[in-house]
Amino acid sequence: MRFVERDEGILGGERHAVAEWTALATHPDTGERIEWDGIDLILVRDGRIYRNAVYSSAHRARPQAT
Repeated sequence: MRFVERDEGILGGERHAVAEWTALATHPDTGERIEWDGIDLILVRDGRIYRNAVYSSAHRARPQAT
C-alpha cells in the first residue's frame, strides 16, 4: 500500500492542518489494484499535535485508475 498526497499538499492554519490523500493497494484476495480517498485532520494545541483524525472512503474502494 502507498499513499499519494493531493496536489494541494498539506493545508493548515495556526490550530489545524488537513492532508488529502489517495491510498493505492492490491486487494489481498483478488489481486485487483484498488484505490480510495481520505483526509487526515490534524489538530494543534500549544504548538504540538494533540489529535490526528483519519477519514477515508475505504469501505468503497474503486478499481485503480491507470
